[in-house]
Amino acid sequence: MPVRYCRNQPFCKLSMLFFPYWNKVVGRLIPQQFGIFVGARPRTQALDIAHALQLVVEKGLDDCSNATLAQCDAQTYFDELRALRICRWLVTRGCSPEDVACLVRAQMVPRVIPHAGGSAVPIVNRSKRGLTGSRTALMLARILVEEVMNDRAESWKTWGFRCDESRLRAASCIDNVFACSNTPE
Repeated sequence: MPVRYCRNQPFCKLSMLFFPYWNKVVGRLIPQQFGIFVGARPRTQALDIAHALQLVVEKGLDDCSNATLAQCDAQTYFDELRALRICRWLVTRGCSPEDVACLVRAQMVPRVIPHAGGSAVPIVNRSKRGLTGSRTALMLARILVEEVMNDRAESWKTWGFRCDESRLRAASCIDNVFACSNTPE
């Protein structure tokens, strides 16, 4: 029997209100690096990544198969989000503790009650595990992926796929990360 989760309508509305504000804050705290595409931001689509990676494949085939693509999907990504740790990261980077408290509250307060086979067991006292599919969880997830990509950007510079004078080093869309190079090494 499939497991279903109860929907929390007030939370959905609250999450939608937070999203534009936190999107701007995260964009300011983690500026995009040249050669690294980060999806799941406003005005981006998964097709942006798919198109770029298809061009890498085509250009690599034209260049005697000198192209490499790697893809990683964090299978349990939202289940392992540590909201309190991420919120501490936000405060250390200058975000208002009051605003951050609202963010963590929006993620942790809604009751999660899995239903299976006529039984319902509420999950209480959560300090991790994002509410998958919520805009707030998307914000928290973005922080982790973008921070790692920015930290690694310089070391990936030599390995990126060369496109004229620039290099496409990596791309991400939430918990899907892609890397490309001109060489399989």
